[in-house]
Amino acid sequence: MIERDFGTWNAFQRTFHAHASAMIGCGWVWLVSSASENKLSIQTTFNGASPLFKSSSNDPETPSNCSVSSVINSPILGLNLWESAFTLDYSLNRDLYVTNWWNAINWNRAAVLLSR
Repeated sequence: MIERDFGTWNAFQRTFHAHASAMIGCGWVWLVSSASENKLSIQTTFNGASPLFKSSSNDPETPSNCSVSSVINSPILGLNLWESAFTLDYSLNRDLYVTNWWNAINWNRAAVLLSR
């Protein structure tokens, strides 16, 4: 699925890393599987927002406006870009944190999530 939706593994990693580098402030970068499109995509969410739901309001970060019936994505990988996730080990070197994050992924669990 990675190659189908991103071309190559390297293209996927570059795109994911670019999303992480472009994020200003705190949030997450996600690899998600779309329930309706049977397609993988990369999404960013800010603060405490989730890629699971589509808000019923104009504010996509308002979880109180979400319902179980509005689940639109299944997260496969999630990269935490809150400073508390990396500053102890990487100071403010977010780029190095993102690069090393690939080595910390539980690939067996990601494969299970991808197969659902």
